[in-house]
Amino acid sequence: MSSKYYKVETFIPESHVDQVIDALNAVGALTIGGNYDYCVFRSRGIGSWRPLEGAEPYLGKLGDVCRAEEIKIEFTCKGEVIKAALQTIEKVHPYEEVVINVLPVMVSDDFL
Repeated sequence: MSSKYYKVETFIPESHVDQVIDALNAVGALTIGGNYDYCVFRSRGIGSWRPLEGAEPYLGKLGDVCRAEEIKIEFTCKGEVIKAALQTIEKVHPYEEVVINVLPVMVSDDFL
């Protein structure tokens, strides 16, 4: 029987990408098999949001739509470290409310 895996993605200002990736690797979230670590994909895009009353935004002003360049990181994470991975992102990420998408995935050995 194979381990459960998850695809995790989050959106980070470029200034914090390496810090988040280093922290994720330190908890074992970026290790594939046993022979590779720092296994992560990065892509660049524009995110948008509007801070509402009561928010303390990292970027943007209350009531105004903010658009900023962000880096999306995505990686495959083993089930036994998913909780540590999510806690690490929440701890290191600079945003007040962090978007983290977690999707269960099947890997090739699940089909055998």
